Amino acid sequence: MNALMKKAARELNIKPHWVVSKGKQTDTHRCLLAAPGDIEGHRSRTDRRFYVLDTARVFPPQVPTGHKGGFLYQLLRPEFVKHHAVPLCSDAFCGWGNDPQDQSVIARHNEEIRAATKLLGRKIIPAFLKNLDSSEMYVESLILLRCMYVACARGE
Repeated sequence: MNALMKKAARELNIKPHWVVSKGKQTDTHRCLLAAPGDIEGHRSRTDRRFYVLDTARVFPPQVPTGHKGGFLYQLLRPEFVKHHAVPLCSDAFCGWGNDPQDQSVIARHNEEIRAATKLLGRKIIPAFLKNLDSSEMYVESLILLRCMYVACARGE
């Protein structure tokens, strides 16, 4: 399953990171995960296939805006993440992304998200709006959404 998760993460441009889980006693288990820390993977006893649950936070958060738990639901668009210059961590701005063996890791994850959020807000969205403003055509809402996704993918 780990190989499949890594392959999916490469396709989606999700950054692998260390996650620490506590066992039933005081032991801890540290593993490299190419997904959010709260995702679940299971192998069916019936058909032996793998199933993944709790995928809501696969895509990284934007910089939290002060809303409690914003990192759980203020997420970057898949089109933007997939085409961003560097892979981004699903667990930025939350405890799962913290590596106890290197405390600077979470700061790097968070800084990459800050840079991505800044790019989106200062370059991509304004360029999209300028493009939209200069075209004097009626745009239906579904077409508008598609145009926004394309702009995210191109980094415009």
